[in-house]
Amino acid sequence: IVEVLAARGSHVVTPEFGSDGRIFFVEAGEGFRSIKLDGTDTRTHAVIEASDEATASPDGRWIAFSRGDNIYLTPMNWPGASGDPIEVSVESAPWPVTPLSQDGGNFPNWSGAGILEWGSANVYFRHDVDTGKTDTVEVQLEVPRRMAQGAIALTGARIVTMNGDRVIERGDIVIRD
Repeated sequence: IVEVLAARGSHVVTPEFGSDGRIFFVEAGEGFRSIKLDGTDTRTHAVIEASDEATASPDGRWIAFSRGDNIYLTPMNWPGASGDPIEVSVESAPWPVTPLSQDGGNFPNWSGAGILEWGSANVYFRHDVDTGKTDTVEVQLEVPRRMAQGAIALTGARIVTMNGDRVIERGDIVIRD
């Protein structure tokens, strides 16, 4: 699959296995697409405005995507005889686009047919598509690390100060723990 897409000069983002044994991916300039394992039957499901991250639910009913660092959900389009993909825009779309976050969201991922997960900074989100309920967990993580001790001198440095346009052409900087 990678060879087929690379031969077309495509930039593919986050390919993943989906329903019907297809591989789903975002292809730069083309949209949210799928392809059979043998490299045939490429389908464009949606052209999502200003998004480079999208994922299909395992049951093929939903597309979750990020735009402006927020997560959105829309029903999946399976192109019929016409093969026309839907144009998805947060402002206007042929069917509902549901915002799931307003304060950021990245890396949407399905943990089940109706459970979407994503993260933003130190917050983990879990959205149940059937109930519409989103649970959040704030992650607190502290890891001990070694700190440098002592002092170091940077000599002969050109120092650009925060005092207007003042520059010290040859100066020394001493850094202490």
